[in-house]
Amino acid sequence: MIKQVVIIALLSSAFFSPQLQAEMTSGNGASTFSEALHAFTQHYRKQLGLTQRCLQQQRNEVSVCSANLRNDGNAPFILHHATPSEAVVVLFHGLSDSPFYLRSVATALHQSGHTVVVGLLPGHGLIQADADMQDTRLSERWKSEFKAVTQLARPLGRTLVVGGFSSGATLATHYALSQPDEVDALLLFSGALALSDNAEKMSRIWGMQTVAKWIDGDYQSNGPNPFKYPDISLFAALELMEVIRETRALMRTKGVNVKLFAAHSMSDETTPFHGVESLLEENQSTNTTFLIDDSFEVCHGNLALDRQQVAEIQFDVALLEVIELCVVPEANPLHRQMMFMLNEFMRSDVLGENTR
Repeated sequence: MIKQVVIIALLSSAFFSPQLQAEMTSGNGASTFSEALHAFTQHYRKQLGLTQRCLQQQRNEVSVCSANLRNDGNAPFILHHATPSEAVVVLFHGLSDSPFYLRSVATALHQSGHTVVVGLLPGHGLIQADADMQDTRLSERWKSEFKAVTQLARPLGRTLVVGGFSSGATLATHYALSQPDEVDALLLFSGALALSDNAEKMSRIWGMQTVAKWIDGDYQSNGPNPFKYPDISLFAALELMEVIRETRALMRTKGVNVKLFAAHSMSDETTPFHGVESLLEENQSTNTTFLIDDSFEVCHGNLALDRQQVAEIQFDVALLEVIELCVVPEANPLHRQMMFMLNEFMRSDVLGENTR
C-alpha cells in the first residue's frame, strides 16, 4: 500500500549491539567509523588543496576548510555522534551555493540522532571558480562526487538516506534511481527535477553550451552573499539540465520505489513543482510532501534557510545595482514546521518507529 502524507501550509539506543556494529563496519573501502571520517577529510583535502584549520567547529563535527574556499561556511562537513548511528544522511547543496545552505537542515537531523554528511560539489564555494564552471565534464564530476561521498559515508550508519537542495536534490534522485538497492530514503528540498519553460527550451538549442560559455565570460564568485555566487553560470545550468534529462530517463526505465520526502514552495518559479510531482506520481513507495502555499511567497533559494542562517549571511545590499525579487535572502517562515515533518518522516517511515 502506498501512503501519501501531504502538508499544505495555508494563511490561516545509546550503544549498538556487537552484531549491529559488525554489520555497519563491514564492506569495502573505509571499514570503521573513524576511518570513514578520515577518508572524508582526505577526500576533500585532495579536492580543495591548501587545507587549514577551521575557525569554528562544533563538537562532534568534521569540516574541511581551505584557503581556496571563500570562507569556512562553504566547507563540506559531517555532524556525527562519535559512533555509527541508525541512519546516515548524505546531502548536497544547489547550483551556485554551498554546504552552508543545508546547515539548519543538517542540524535538525543531527539533533534527532542521525549522522549527517554534507558534501561540496565541484566548482562551488571557491574564490576562483571560472575554470570549473566551464568544464565540459562538470555534470559527470558532480555525479562522481555524489557517488564518492555517499560511499565514504556508508560505514557511518546502517540506513542510508540521500538528498539535497535544488540541483543537489537532482543528483540525489539520479543516484537513488541508479542504485535502488543501496538507498533507503530520499529527501528533496526545492528539488530541481524541472526548470522553467524558457530554460528547458534554451537547453535544446544546438551549440548552446558554447554560446553559454561566451555569455558567462569570466565567472565571478565574489558578491554580496558570502555563501552563494552572485550569478548562476548559464553553462552550469545547461549541465544541470543534462542530469535532469538522465533522471527522467531513469524514472521511465527503472521506475521509482523509494521512501520519499519532498519540501517545495508552490511559488517557486526556478524549479517548478511539476518536476517533483511527476516523481511522486511514479513512486511505488511512501510519499511525504511539505508544500508551502504560494501566498507565503517563499522563493526557491530560501526554502532551506532559517532565521539564524539569514542573520549569518549578512547580505550586503550595497553591492547590488538593482534589488530584484528573491535576490536578498529571507528565512522560510515555515522552516520549523518543515523540520518537524522531516523528523517525523525519518522516525516513522524510514526507521519504522512508533510512539505507542
